[in-house]
This record gives sequence, structure tokens and C-alpha cells, in this order.
Amino acid sequence: MFVPGRKIANADGLSRLPLPDTDGEFPVPADVVNLMEEMSHLVTAQQLAIATRRDPVLSAVYRYVQNGWPESPPDAELFHYFRRRSELSLEAGCVMWGCRVLIPPPLRARLMLMLHDGHPGTSAMKRVSRACVWWPGLDSEIEQLVKSCQQCQAHRSVPNVPASPWLFPNRPWQRLHIDYAGPMEGGHWLLIIVDSYSKWVDVHITTSTSAAVTIDRLRQTFACHGLPLVLVSDNATAFASSEFSAFLKGNGIKHLFSPPRHPSSNGQAEAMVKVVKNALRNRTGSLQTRLHRFLLSYRTSPHSSTGRSPAALLFGRPLRTRLDVCKPSLRETVELKQHAWKNARDSHCTDRQFMVGDPVYVCLIPGPGAPWVPGVVTAAGGQICTVQLADGRIFTRHRDHVRPRVCALPSLVPGQADPAQPVPETTTPARSARAPSALEALCAGAPAAQDASSPATVTSEVHPALLPESVAAAPAPPGVPSGSAPVVPPGGAVGTRRSARVRRAPSRYSAS
Repeated sequence: MFVPGRKIANADGLSRLPLPDTDGEFPVPADVVNLMEEMSHLVTAQQLAIATRRDPVLSAVYRYVQNGWPESPPDAELFHYFRRRSELSLEAGCVMWGCRVLIPPPLRARLMLMLHDGHPGTSAMKRVSRACVWWPGLDSEIEQLVKSCQQCQAHRSVPNVPASPWLFPNRPWQRLHIDYAGPMEGGHWLLIIVDSYSKWVDVHITTSTSAAVTIDRLRQTFACHGLPLVLVSDNATAFASSEFSAFLKGNGIKHLFSPPRHPSSNGQAEAMVKVVKNALRNRTGSLQTRLHRFLLSYRTSPHSSTGRSPAALLFGRPLRTRLDVCKPSLRETVELKQHAWKNARDSHCTDRQFMVGDPVYVCLIPGPGAPWVPGVVTAAGGQICTVQLADGRIFTRHRDHVRPRVCALPSLVPGQADPAQPVPETTTPARSARAPSALEALCAGAPAAQDASSPATVTSEVHPALLPESVAAAPAPPGVPSGSAPVVPPGGAVGTRRSARVRRAPSRYSAS
């Protein structure tokens, strides 16, 4: 602020009184010292040109660039320059590789100090050098300088080591990762348990992180899913306590700790802590409601690492959600088609049920024109029937290849006609010149043809249901136990088999 001179008071004489002792040495300002240090490391283009002419290697490179290179490198020291011979040029007495100046050996240490000024680090020094200077082995010398600088090593970032992921378990619930998340609203904590195989997650809401509360929540989870083999946690007080260690040892669970200050070693639990916090933050409602909705969504969603939902890997089946209502039911679709197919097929079919001892006809080789052979059911269950033929052979066939057979009534004796209706005589033409089989002989009442080489008397065991009533009811001959299969004599004692249909006289119309 301006003050007129007439208003300024007289100066105090004592304020300008010199001190009795004065220091004649004044300290050098810091900026001047820094400037002097910078000037001592400065390298100019003139210095580079002079050093290039004095260096035997770069002077030879200078001559070859100026006069032309030979067909092969004349010396091993010129090999790196010979490879770049088409890119080298001369400018103001200096050898240039593109825009980079080739530095003679005497000046390389000073250039290295200029690049290292401010301790920028290995990457920054390489980026700067690739824009202005070069000599063989420059990158290796920069790396070695940074590694030997204590100040650079004291302030460098944490070096990364190769990743070492956890081995994938052989089955679900073999290795668990646990951690606490919180505090949440209301002072609550979340105990998070993750299965490393299925990625199934259990979350328990607690009011404390003590060892007793942790053990109680783990008992609830173990009661539902069983005991794991390994449990991984950090070095929190609850997990490192003697009480928690005794609980795991008593249940045969191996406890592994992650290294201190290295949360990525327990990465599955740490990552789930972040996922749970973000999910609860984006939902509305009470803490339990938001947590339960998140758990249902997470457990039924395919995981990014496994490609399947945690519920499907842990239980072997997916959990039902509201989205399943939108999809048509496979069971209902198949049942409707099966019901429609069954109704269409059964509309022209007759149900046939058989019991043991029922006389039946069986088709041995199903196909068009296949014959039906008489037999007796020896076993029946479901759609399968076991049938015994007259010659003793047993076959198992489906009910489609078995049909009932009607035998002669007890009142009808084979070979005797029904008195109610005369039976016309018919002659059956001979089908073949072959000899009739035993079964045909039994049905026709004639003796079976005997082979010349066979014994004169042949007997065969036949089920009683396959024989006419007169033979089946005949008493057993002496020496033959009762209840055994009847013996068919070779003499043809069996009568001619007749139809089992009862013939009745026709009811004629009478005018009276």
C-alpha cells in the first residue's frame, strides 16, 4: 500500500546498527551446486566426435561407413556394427544408427549416469536410451546398474513370482477356504466358507469373530455336508487360537495357513469376500434376505472356472429356481408321448395274461408265416413267459409271441364224435412224405415213424397239458411213480385229437 513520504516516521537508529561480529563466509546456494554437478556429467556432440576418432573400433566403423563395408566382418569386435551396416550413417563426425548416437567406450559411464539421474528404473532408462544413444550391450548394463543401486532397490515395487495355483481336488468338499468379511451394518460379521472343487459357498451371519463362534458355525456346515480333509485360512486370531486348532485336530482336519500379509494365497476366500460385499450392496431388504437371495443365485449359476453350477457339482443335480417354470418339463413331455403311443397301440390289441400250467401256443421264430407250436407255461412274470414244448425244450419269449391254447373238454373222448352234432368225415391231403414227429403222432393218434437205426421202443416225457384227456387221466403203469410225466407208448394208444369246440344242433325256424 502506498504511503506518502510526509507520513513516514523517522527510522530507528538502532535498527541499522551493525553487529560487532560478522561472518565473512557465505554458504553456496544449492541450485548452484546442482548446476556444477550437472555440468561435470554433461557430454556434448563435439566430445563424442573427438572420442569417436580416437577409439580404434568406432574409427574403423567410421571408415567403413564412409568408404563401404567388406563382404564379411573383418573383426569380431565389428560384428554388431556389421549387422547394422545398412542402417549406419555419419553426421558431424559421429556415427549414427538411425536417430541414436554410437557412444565410444570412454564416455559410456558418463552417459549411464545421465540416464540413471533421478533413479527412474530399468524400463524408463531403456525407453530414454532407445531414443538417443546406443552401444553393444546397453540394455544389460542398464539392468545391472539398477540392480546394484541400493536406492533403486529400496524403493522398487514388490517383485512378482510365478503363480502357483492350488491343486484341483479330486472330489467335492475335500478342501475348504474360510475367511471373515465385515464389519457389516449393525456390527455383524460374515463367515464365508468356499469349497474349492464345486465353488459352493456358505455364509454365516455372526456378531463376533471369536474362536467359539467360528467353531459353532463350522459345526452347522459340517453337519450338513460332512468333514473336509483340509481347511485353509489366514492368520486371524480366531483361526490361530489353540481352541480352534484343537477342534480341527479332533475332527481329523488338516489346517493350512496362508503366508502373513499375502491374501492371494487364500485367494478363493478373499475373492468371495469381495463378491459377497458387492452383491449385498446392490440388493435391498434386510441382511438375511439379501444374503439368501444372493446365495440362491450364486449356487445355481454356472461358475466361470468350472462351467457348471456349484449345486450341480456338489449334489450331482441342479437346484430348481423360478426360471425352471418357464421351461417345458421333459418328464411331462415324454409321459404324454408315451401315453398317446400306448393308446394308439392298445386300441387294436388284446391283453393276454398267463399263469403257470396254462396251455399255450408259442412262436419260436417270430416272422411272417412262422408256425405256432403248442406248449405249457412254466414261468410267467411281467412281459416274459417261459414255455415248455412237448419234446422237453424250454423257450423264453415275450407275451406278443405267446397266445392261449384251448384243450378238449373232459366230456369229449378223443376219437369219439359229439352226439349232438355229427361230424363230417374229411380227408386231409398228405403234406409231405416225411415221417410224422412224436408230437404229430400224439395229436393224430398214430404211432410215430421209427428210424431203422433206432431202438424198437422209444419213450418221451410230455407235459400232461399237451396230451389228450384219456391219456392224461389214465393210471400210471406199474413201477412208474404217480405224478410223473406220462409215457407215450410207441404203439399209438393215443386217440385222434379233435377240436375242442362244442358243436350244437342248429336252431331251425318253425312256422308252428
